Amino acid sequence: MTVTTNFSPVKVHYFDFGDFAKSLPKDVGRGENIRLFLEDAGIPHEYILYPWSEWPVVRDEWIQNGYLTGTLPALQTNDGKKYFHTVPILCFLSKQLGKYYGKNVDEEYLVDVVADTANDFYDSFVHNYWLRRVSDNRENHHKNEAPIHIDRLERFYKINEGPYLLGSEISFADFQVYHVIRDEQLTELPPRLATLIKTFEERPNIKKYLEAKKNN
Repeated sequence: MTVTTNFSPVKVHYFDFGDFAKSLPKDVGRGENIRLFLEDAGIPHEYILYPWSEWPVVRDEWIQNGYLTGTLPALQTNDGKKYFHTVPILCFLSKQLGKYYGKNVDEEYLVDVVADTANDFYDSFVHNYWLRRVSDNRENHHKNEAPIHIDRLERFYKINEGPYLLGSEISFADFQVYHVIRDEQLTELPPRLATLIKTFEERPNIKKYLEAKKNN
């Protein structure tokens, strides 16, 4: 596949959650899915974070200039174009690069399904854990809700030998699954997902990126 977009460099726009994400990982949220992808692909990028207080002004300006959703994350390519929504951004990047998306329509379908499944998990995390400051609600999420999503994902990862969803080749859905598990701060995982996490973190560019974050 021919790459038609100038990727050098790109900008990823996302939120600076500040105290709103206290007790959660510093890289919490959907923007990190895209950043991990870009790191793995070796695409130079700038990560721009907007505090809650500043975002409404930026959002309204963007909307006036044709940015339809007024949401983040957003990917801005070197030619100034902006792309929005996590999964469509990852799908767009994968198609441009000619990898991370499977070799046939059945594999692409599986990647799409697991990407949506990971999104469902993340939505549950946001609404039933992150936004619920009461400890009882958070305990209920980890005890009764998160296991449902984990079991569902584990079934998908049993389809192929692994370590990734499609087998030996990583897909963009793997980035989402990895990051939602890290956002949830889960340590006890079933075998296939545990293997995914371990293998993912050993990918050369990802390993370098994670080590650099530890030192910041």
